[in-house]
Amino acid sequence: MVRKILRSNGNEWCELQIELRDPDFGPELSICGSYGSIMTRKTAEKMALEYWVSYFEDSPEEIYDMGERFGKHFCSAKQAAKFVANTDGPLHGLDIEREVDGKVYLTEGCGQCRGELVKWFPEVEPYLKFHLNDMQPGCEHQRQALRGWEVGEVCGECGYAYGSEWLHMDLPDSVVEWAETFNG
Repeated sequence: MVRKILRSNGNEWCELQIELRDPDFGPELSICGSYGSIMTRKTAEKMALEYWVSYFEDSPEEIYDMGERFGKHFCSAKQAAKFVANTDGPLHGLDIEREVDGKVYLTEGCGQCRGELVKWFPEVEPYLKFHLNDMQPGCEHQRQALRGWEVGEVCGECGYAYGSEWLHMDLPDSVVEWAETFNG
C-alpha cells in the first residue's frame, strides 16, 4: 500500500509518501517525500536553457564532443544549449515531478527529507522513528538507550553487536493504523 499526499503553498510544494509493505515477518514502513518549487512552463524552459548554457560554458570540450557526435558545429554555449533543448525537449536537465495546468513542479529534494516533511506535514513527526523499521542497526535494548552506539559495540543485555545486521522492529498497531488511514 502506497499513499501520496501533496500540499502546496504559493510557489512551493511537498509530497509525502507513506508505504506500508506487509512481508511474512511483519509490516515494514517507509516515510519519504519530495519537495520543490512551482513555476510556469515558460520559466522552467528558461531555467533549463540557462542550465545548459552554464554547463557548456563550464565545459567547452562538451560542445565539441556533442558536435562530433551529431555532425554539427556549435559556435557558442547558447547555440549548443538550444540544440539540446530542441533535441531532448525544452525541460531536459530539470527534475520535474509533474506538470499540471501549465504549472511545472520542479523537484529540489527527495527521499528521507525529514526537515521538509515535518515543515509541511507536522503530524507525521511522531511516526518518523518507525521509518524503515525493517532496517534497524540496533537491538531493542540499544534502541531504547538514550545514547549513541558505535558499530560493533555489544549490548550488555542480549549480546547483539550494534550494526552487525539489519534487524526488524515490530510496528505498534497504532502506527499501522495511522499508515493505512492517514490522508493528510
